[in-house]
Amino acid sequence: MSLPVTDRTAGIVGELESFVDGLPAIDQHCHGVARGELGAAEFDDLLTESERPQPPGGNVFDAPVGVMLRTVCGPLLGLDPDVGGADYLSRRGELGASEVSRILLEAAGIDTYVVDTGFRSADITSPAELAGITGARSAEIVRLEAVAEALAEAGTGAAGFMDAFATELASQLQQAVGVKSIIAYRYGLDFDPARPEPASIRRAADECEKFAPLHSMTSSARDNRVGGISRPSAFAVLRLMTSSNLIGA
Repeated sequence: MSLPVTDRTAGIVGELESFVDGLPAIDQHCHGVARGELGAAEFDDLLTESERPQPPGGNVFDAPVGVMLRTVCGPLLGLDPDVGGADYLSRRGELGASEVSRILLEAAGIDTYVVDTGFRSADITSPAELAGITGARSAEIVRLEAVAEALAEAGTGAAGFMDAFATELASQLQQAVGVKSIIAYRYGLDFDPARPEPASIRRAADECEKFAPLHSMTSSARDNRVGGISRPSAFAVLRLMTSSNLIGA
């Protein structure tokens, strides 16, 4: 049974809506946006996290995420909500990547962006660049796997990995507001959360070192499999990073 809407009730609801609309919004986990123009294939790739290509004749704009994109973002770019994918991309090209980012981000009304910098950081805006588009504020989230991968690329061996990881993480956390891991994407949540002993960390780092060239752990949050079999070496290091005392209680 619905209650009658009185003038007093309507007034209270209106005041509440105005109050909520005035609250500063925080995007507590996001990535940067593309700096340059995007072709159709690049746009499709960024619009979905699936590791599988579109089926023959498929169109990401007809998928639920594509319908939502056209419905919400189309009118902001001066298009009809039911605009086709090709016309949407054409309009993006006309306006330019910078202007499109400004329009869409301003419409989102975000006051503070908390940005995970561990994914495609060379191709997308940094926290400061993202915030600068609309004059918002920004903060950084450090992805643990990205720290480990950077150490491996710099030549850090298994013997020195534990100390080097702790030192580098402490350094990055001087500016960042938190950390995250993508172990759930790579392995799931069925792993032992107990803190491993230093010897276990060294063994895991040594195992990962042997297989590291096969695939970047941080290239995406998508499934990482070789020949259909999950790589235990990478998972061992993911586990040590998420459950060891290197990252606190």
